Amino acid sequence: MTSKISYIKFILSDIRHRAWLPVLSSISLFLLMPVYSLMYIDSTYPDSGILAEDDWIFSVFSGLLNGNSFFPLAVAIFILALLAAASGFSYLHSREKLDFYHSLPLRRGQSFLISYMGGFLSFLIPYLICAFLSLAAGSAGGIITEENALSCATSILGGIAAFLLVYQAGILAAVLTGTIIAQTAAFLVLCVYPEIVLSLFTTLKETFYETSCSVIVSLPERLTDLVSPIELFDRLLHDSATADLTASLPACLIVLAILAAAAYILCLFYPSEAAGNALAFPVTAPFFKIFICIPTAMCAGFLACTLAGVVEPDWVFLLSILFAVLLCGLIEYLYQQDLRLLLKNWRSSLIAIGGVLLVLVVMRFDLTGYDTYLPDESRTASVGFTPDSFYSYFTYPGQYSAEAPELRIFAPPEDTGMLLELAQKGIDNLEAGITPKYINGESYEEASGYVSAIFQYRLKSGRTVARRYVLRQEDILATLETLCQNEDYRRDLFPIFHINPKDILAVSTCDISGEENALNLTAKQRDALINAYREDVLAVSVDTLQNRAPVGELLFTLPYWIMSGDKPDPEMIFPTETLYPTYYPNTEIIRYFYIYPEYENTLALLEEYGCVLSSSIPEDTISEARLFLTQESYNAGIFDSLLQELSLSQTEAEEAVSNGLLLSDREQIRLLAGRISWDTPGIAGQRWENSDSVELTYKSGRTCNYHLQ
Repeated sequence: MTSKISYIKFILSDIRHRAWLPVLSSISLFLLMPVYSLMYIDSTYPDSGILAEDDWIFSVFSGLLNGNSFFPLAVAIFILALLAAASGFSYLHSREKLDFYHSLPLRRGQSFLISYMGGFLSFLIPYLICAFLSLAAGSAGGIITEENALSCATSILGGIAAFLLVYQAGILAAVLTGTIIAQTAAFLVLCVYPEIVLSLFTTLKETFYETSCSVIVSLPERLTDLVSPIELFDRLLHDSATADLTASLPACLIVLAILAAAAYILCLFYPSEAAGNALAFPVTAPFFKIFICIPTAMCAGFLACTLAGVVEPDWVFLLSILFAVLLCGLIEYLYQQDLRLLLKNWRSSLIAIGGVLLVLVVMRFDLTGYDTYLPDESRTASVGFTPDSFYSYFTYPGQYSAEAPELRIFAPPEDTGMLLELAQKGIDNLEAGITPKYINGESYEEASGYVSAIFQYRLKSGRTVARRYVLRQEDILATLETLCQNEDYRRDLFPIFHINPKDILAVSTCDISGEENALNLTAKQRDALINAYREDVLAVSVDTLQNRAPVGELLFTLPYWIMSGDKPDPEMIFPTETLYPTYYPNTEIIRYFYIYPEYENTLALLEEYGCVLSSSIPEDTISEARLFLTQESYNAGIFDSLLQELSLSQTEAEEAVSNGLLLSDREQIRLLAGRISWDTPGIAGQRWENSDSVELTYKSGRTCNYHLQ
């Protein structure tokens, strides 16, 4: 049995035989870590006395220890790991060296561990020394304290784990192959193959399925950056620099265990005659070809279409088949190194091409019934219904949901049947050719009156399934009318119920003129205004929200952490009794709280507070107007009477269609000002079919766009 001392001697001997590796590691890491850290500190903060007071500099500095904040260091770690793997196991690709190693009084497993540790220590020791020197530089500059020293240690741990991830992938590539070229190709496959396979699920759905929507993160998407070595490498550097290894470190340990076990077992059975061959185990050749070709060919097809600016599924279909044929030929050439033998293993090539064809046929013709999926009411707990119009009509505070708060809204369980019937109408429209691509494409004018909507089916099994359909605007309005009869649904739907009045720092109003008017309110007046607005929102009809033009809107100034969902800053001081119309640092304004003529409670309070919203624009405030007409409206003669009143010639009318017609005559401006409407959306989409507009320029220099009615 080899003693521990012998192991150390063998490891030291291995390091000496490739002394260039620790030397290269030492020089590159020394320049990229302590030297660069000193340069960064000196150039960013010449006065080191203020560094301890700046949290930002520490967050950047922790990334300097593993490359998260300094890309060249991350690249160096990646390359050093690859070089360590290639140099330590290059003997596998030489028959002379392989015979020599096998003649040593060592088991294959012992040789594996000696080479493994030699390469690892060639990086680890220089890295730890350079990390210590960087910490010393940061401590001298006032960055490193007792409180954040642990975070620095986490960052260093992340750098080591990232190195091991690439190192282990390189070793597995070495024991799978018999040449350096094949090893490089195998390494690339190991790094990107999991990402290709997992991302392909989403890409295929978005390309071939009309009802696909990405509002729910699927399991493959969640796993992409946790199982793919190249993605996990990047995430490890980021998470360790921010001292959050909750997900990435366990994932790294699992991936490392799988890679290490596979490499160790394969090394035990590595045949001596494998050196110089493409694959160490020829029996795996057809399986590798099939499993590599199928997803890679489809990804290449998608990439080619993307670069060419083509999104048609038929082209993806054809190009994927073409790339499958080319990949089979390329892989076979790597195996045989002879163009005359490209068809030697034609059966595996045929299976690979057939696999690509089978997947594409299933997706292209929806043989799984994805687009027409509709759960049974007995299996459905509730349904979320979100028309695209919600995104432009409502504005929610960020703490309600970081990305799409509208998607958090589910209908009452008793309305599940009604929404499933509405979804069936969307499926019927889909089968009639009315899809999201249809209403967003060249046929938009023909598709007016249709709105795309997302349905989320929350099943009783706990799973949530999402689909996107196109519905008629009147069907959406009828559904909303029923849903809004439930007060709890209204409270969930309208953003005003998700704002705590005490968080509001300032209140402003805006009317059709576009001029914002800040209100001087006490906290009591603010609360009264919010309560009045909530009462009006609970009573307003859906018809008003869609078909009536508002007379104004409320704007609220909120602390930034309310909008972003971050933790509040205890050092920020805001007024609590009187709300002054002034600028507050670290705040955001949330708007689109429309005020309709039916909002009697809100309008009465605003009038009491000295704010009267105007429903028209004074002519003397306008300096000029620019008229824009669509070709469809002009051809249909919708505004013939207006053009006659404006005394416009045919040439001027055509100018309004092509580039917009500038008008400065006071009478023409007066006529236009009486024919405009506030350009605000409705709850179920735009309130008009045409998009004719007027741009008014005020004497103050401000410009606003209005809908021409």
